[in-house]
Amino acid sequence: MSTPVAHHRRPWPFAVLAFGALSTACQPIGRSPDSPADDVRRAPIPGDASDARDGPRDGPRDDPEDAALRPPPATDGHTPRPPMDGGPPGDVSDAHGRPVDAVTPDAMRPLADALAPEMGPRGDARVDAAPMTSSDAGADAAADALPSPDAGLRPALPDFGDRDLVGPPPARPRSVILMIGDGMGPGHIEAARAFAGRPLRMETAFPFHGRLTTASLDGVTDSAAAATAMGSGVVTTNHFVGLDRHGVPLESAVALAHRAGARAGLVTTASLPHATPAGFGAHARSRYDYAGLAASMVQTQPEVMLGGGRMWFLPAGAGSGRADAGLLDHLEALGYLRVEDRDALVGAAPDAHGRLVGLFAPDLMQYVADRPPDTAEPTLAEMTTAALRFLEAAPGGFFLMVEGAKIDLAAHANQLQRVVPEVLAFDEAVGIVAEWAAERPEVTILVTADHETGELAVTGDRGPGVLPEVTWGRGTHSNQSVDVFGRGDAAAVFDGEVRGNRWIHAAITAGLTGAPPVPPPPALVPDGRFDDLFPVAAQRRATNFGAGLNQLDGLFVGADPDGMGLGLAGLFERDRNAVVLLIDADYGAGTGLAGLAGRVRDLTGRADALLARLPWDAPPDPGLGFDRAFVSTLGLDLTRASRSADAGLRDLTNADALTALGAPVVFADDVRPDGAPRPPRPAAGLETLLTWGDVYGAQGFPRGARLAVFATLCTEDGALPSNQVLPALPPDAPEPDGNPQAVPGIVILNLDEDLDGEPDPAPRVEVVLFAPPPGGPP
Repeated sequence: MSTPVAHHRRPWPFAVLAFGALSTACQPIGRSPDSPADDVRRAPIPGDASDARDGPRDGPRDDPEDAALRPPPATDGHTPRPPMDGGPPGDVSDAHGRPVDAVTPDAMRPLADALAPEMGPRGDARVDAAPMTSSDAGADAAADALPSPDAGLRPALPDFGDRDLVGPPPARPRSVILMIGDGMGPGHIEAARAFAGRPLRMETAFPFHGRLTTASLDGVTDSAAAATAMGSGVVTTNHFVGLDRHGVPLESAVALAHRAGARAGLVTTASLPHATPAGFGAHARSRYDYAGLAASMVQTQPEVMLGGGRMWFLPAGAGSGRADAGLLDHLEALGYLRVEDRDALVGAAPDAHGRLVGLFAPDLMQYVADRPPDTAEPTLAEMTTAALRFLEAAPGGFFLMVEGAKIDLAAHANQLQRVVPEVLAFDEAVGIVAEWAAERPEVTILVTADHETGELAVTGDRGPGVLPEVTWGRGTHSNQSVDVFGRGDAAAVFDGEVRGNRWIHAAITAGLTGAPPVPPPPALVPDGRFDDLFPVAAQRRATNFGAGLNQLDGLFVGADPDGMGLGLAGLFERDRNAVVLLIDADYGAGTGLAGLAGRVRDLTGRADALLARLPWDAPPDPGLGFDRAFVSTLGLDLTRASRSADAGLRDLTNADALTALGAPVVFADDVRPDGAPRPPRPAAGLETLLTWGDVYGAQGFPRGARLAVFATLCTEDGALPSNQVLPALPPDAPEPDGNPQAVPGIVILNLDEDLDGEPDPAPRVEVVLFAPPPGGPP
């Protein structure tokens, strides 16, 4: 690192400023000096499903999203980034941790040849079904006898007020079909398009196209939280299925359809009780409670259930994952026709009940690229065709969720040779739905993803039938927004817009009822977009760390009864530099560290060592003392479950041994340059969501709470601060030079001025700038 240049330091007066309009100063000036960047490492946390890029993952090994997967050898035209957890490149495992053979491009040649003509419908012809009711006395009795997976949970449903979900019947029954490519981001679609040599059906069959943000309360989402948000309209924590953040059951999309007088169906290439299908028709505190989720799904009674997961329905014994009598007798009592292979599915015809359950694999269904010609498993298109055949005669319409699940698993392993066939098979099912609905204008269709996996980017198109050149950024989920395509009045709200994934629930409700979509209620979501926060400090200095690369443009905050959101607008160059947000939880009390310079002595990890070297010192304010420090290094995403040595929230109470607290670190799209300057995005950047327990400990939110914050951009070792601090330095203030210097200012948030013990909806904000202490450096 180069030696910091000393600047003449001139005093500026103490000031309390009213907050003005947010503005950004950005001029092309020098970039920060280089400093070594070590490999990013963190200790594995059981159950942590999404963490730093390519970091070690732990938890149940029978789920695609928690498999310890690393990129395969670069034999398929992609260039994976080296593993950052120190593991050997080329180590590829399946969802159960077993080694798998790579699928070569040659093995995909039959698929490439088959893509020349436009894909049409597969499976047998449409069969009309007799009308049915959602349940009868025998079915209700059978459901009542099921083991309850929700014991101890309060049976609460959201209040829909005076809205009548049923209303007068339309001329033709309304239906909603939601198709989810699990883990399918823009890069996955582009790669499949390049291989196919033509646009995908999802890109051409529908008039509306927008984007969805996918973050959960934990930051980067998992499939359970994403499916719950889409199916129930409530943002929740990772691993929760159909529950809000407090564990209260939510009305599922299947229950919503039944309440509207419609049928429901769930189709997946994963196991039926896996997170995504379960999120639309079940409840559990853990997405890994597959036995309980299967029982919950049978209780909810979607009329059609097709996928893998036979082991979670069988009675205890060989081949079963259950310890009880199983669920098959319950399904039979409820009137379900049960099939277990492709031939039986294709030949299945609805009876008076119109109920169908297909269990085609013990757990997950096979990858498309791995299927032998004589496989007994149906394709996703064939399962979709059967679901439509059983649901289309419903007198009140239907809701159908179709998931292409193994896009996600292949992306976790960075296996492009498996990702592309899975996306194309999903797109074939999209084509089936588009063709079926062509003469049915009353049908709403939505095609999207629950999240992106792998940070896949196409860098070169090598022509039809050849896998494109790509890069992978990680082996886990990312916070990238995903595409949403659609048709129908309820889908129009997405056209040209970027919306949160709870809007999917709004569209499902609107599509089933014919009413306009109702916007989801406000909620703090750490997604890097600050439409749920308000600005409290603006930057007034052009960055000296690289215009278009590293800058802090504004500080945003928001509060609700559960916690506070903190957003830093700007640009955060990947793999370079760090951002620190210092928090005084009880401003005026004088507890905590008045400054960090020389006071932090914990050097156990990158974040702690950074805080120990950060040269910001105590200002002339005896009431200021920083209790918490939020640290972001190298542009890493973290979930709340992570306890990373490199980033996250630190308790500063014990300066000799800092405590890592759970806090998400989340970036919006296009705010992390990879070395090429880019313009900043308005009101977007780095965001975290802190619970009041994170800030105040076990006591929770205190009456009369008054909190102060200070933000700074610095090199990744903390030794050299930039001029990018918030509140901003005055125009005549000297540039920070790496020598100890007083914290130049703070933003004070008066969170409870009415002293009612609850966060105020609009806290009063004070911006305070300090003069340097007498006798300070010249």
